[in-house]
Amino acid sequence: MHFNTEEGSPNLKFDIAAPREWSYALGDTIIGNVVRHSPIVASEAELTVMLSGRVKTKVCRYENSSGPPGSSGSKTTYRSEFQLLDLVPEVVYQGPLHLPEGSDETLDWPFQVTIPTQPAERIRNNQQHPQVFLSGSFYSNPDPDGSQCKVEYSLTAILKYKFGRDREHKAIWPINIRHIVPECQDRYAVRASRSRKSLRSQRLLPGMDNASLSLKQGFKKFFHTSSVPKLFYDAEITMPCVIQLDDPQPLPVSLQIVPCRDQTSEIIKDTPQEFKINWINLLIHRHTEHNAQKHHPERPHDKPVEHSETMMLDTGLQRLSHNMDLPLTTSTGKLNEPVHLGNMFQLTFSPKGLSSGTKPLTPLAKIYPEFNTYRISHKNSFEWQVSVSVAGETRLHKIMTEVRVIDAV
Repeated sequence: MHFNTEEGSPNLKFDIAAPREWSYALGDTIIGNVVRHSPIVASEAELTVMLSGRVKTKVCRYENSSGPPGSSGSKTTYRSEFQLLDLVPEVVYQGPLHLPEGSDETLDWPFQVTIPTQPAERIRNNQQHPQVFLSGSFYSNPDPDGSQCKVEYSLTAILKYKFGRDREHKAIWPINIRHIVPECQDRYAVRASRSRKSLRSQRLLPGMDNASLSLKQGFKKFFHTSSVPKLFYDAEITMPCVIQLDDPQPLPVSLQIVPCRDQTSEIIKDTPQEFKINWINLLIHRHTEHNAQKHHPERPHDKPVEHSETMMLDTGLQRLSHNMDLPLTTSTGKLNEPVHLGNMFQLTFSPKGLSSGTKPLTPLAKIYPEFNTYRISHKNSFEWQVSVSVAGETRLHKIMTEVRVIDAV
């Protein structure tokens, strides 16, 4: 799937007031100039500028095989495209043009375009569920089977004139639009997610935490004899239900080890256990669903073909935790307090992934906020991985947390 890229030449190019990587909000005004450096003589010329936006989806299916490419099955590709805006060019200049050969001057045409807040009325009227606001820019990573989707915006300038014959030059400038920040009733709510583990060991008994087990004790432990005490506990991650990209405050996430008294052996219920947190990692799961139709004149009402994709991004937090003061010791006794990971690592969250203070961790594929638009739905979930040791045993916890990611203001 082709993605819009900047196009320009001495014949025609954009000079935008904002930096190339600038992100615009809905309702912002794009200000700039269209510039020509090449010489020209024309008695009549017309320059237009147009802002366009579209949703484009592609779904690939392989028949008589398990796919993906390289298999012997036949491939069917379904494509759909929505133009989100009215494609009405604005005439920026109309008249004669003259720029002599060898001149150091340029032809400059100032313009300004305001980004709408809603899709075109004709789009809203033709949809069963009209969208109130425009979606922000989005690009999915291509699946191995070729399926892909995007929401993209761009400025296009076209200069038309006659010099012996009709001539035309075009320039394109991709526009990055931020997703609207929705009203969130649970904006400051927190959610606790848990992973439960258990272990049997004589080292759970008071004063036995560092003891060497005899051969007999080792056999009893191996065969899970009922006389060997058993501990159940939860590794609990508490974090906000909603996270905003580029929030400068450390991510308010905490980890706590919580004993499960009702399932733990009676003999050790009141015995504080010392846990060591060996390392911590965070994986971000990007979930994208989209659909497309194969337009057939004899079957105009065919149902769309669905496609879903989950991309797992490793934030690199594990490497950071190895370089810090871990293992960290925590107890299940009266002094059991949560470990505030966000403050400990000074974690902040941006579209590029996690940072520790001002230092970005592993670069990631771009993280997008949650959104729904025509044919595309996108959301994120977090998988925390925590390695802990207690009584000489090590357990790995994988804790899934549902989180709503919203865009920066």
